[in-house]
Amino acid sequence: MTNTPVRKISIFGNGVAGLMCALKLTRVLPKSVDLTYVEATKSSETDIFFGTVTPPSTYDFLLSLNLTEPDILPATNMSFSLGTQYKNWGPDNRSWTQSFHRPLPAYNGVGFHHYLTRLAAASSDLSEVEPYIMSVMAAKFGVFAHPPEGKNIPLKDMEYGYHFLPEELCALLTAKLHTTRVKWVKADVENVRRQGGDIESVTLSNGKTIPADFVIDAL
Repeated sequence: MTNTPVRKISIFGNGVAGLMCALKLTRVLPKSVDLTYVEATKSSETDIFFGTVTPPSTYDFLLSLNLTEPDILPATNMSFSLGTQYKNWGPDNRSWTQSFHRPLPAYNGVGFHHYLTRLAAASSDLSEVEPYIMSVMAAKFGVFAHPPEGKNIPLKDMEYGYHFLPEELCALLTAKLHTTRVKWVKADVENVRRQGGDIESVTLSNGKTIPADFVIDAL
C-alpha cells in the first residue's frame, strides 16, 4: 500500500451490500473523492444470505443515509422484526426464539441467567429465559411498539430490526443512489491489473477500464 491520498474509489456490487456501501461513502467522504458504482449484469443471489432480517443497528445506519421509517416502510413493504423463531430443531425437537435484546441485568455481580439455572432445580418452567425478554413476549402476542425514551421505562430495552424483501429494498436504494454524485456503470469484471500488491485498474466487460486508488468488492 502507498501513502498517496485516495482520490478514486470503485464499488463493485449487485445488491443490498454494494448499494448501502456506495450511499454511505457519499455521506462521509468529501466531494473531491471520485466514486464509481459498478453494477454486475448478472442477477445477484447473495442477498438471500442476509437472512432478510436486519439487526437493530440498521435503524441508525439508514438514518445516516437520510432514510427514515416513513420513507422506507411504505416503499418496500418492510416490516418490523422482533426476532426469529425456531421450532422442533435437532433430535430433541428444541424450540427457541433468537431475539434482539440488550443484556439482562446482573444482581450482586451474578448474571441473571445464573439465577434461572438455580431455579431450575425447583421447577424447569421457572428456568426459561424467554418470559423475561420483552421482544420475545411481544412477538408471541403479536404486538409491537416503538421503544420509548426514558431511563426508568423498562420497555426502552426492547430492540427491533427489519424484515425486508431484497428486490424492493434494492429498488429504493438504487433510486436514492441515482440522486447522488456517484457514477453508475453496468458491466462485469473482466480483468484486474495489479502493481505489486495494489490494484491499479479494473477492465470491464464493456471494454472500459476504470482506474481506482481503492476497490471495494461488495459482490
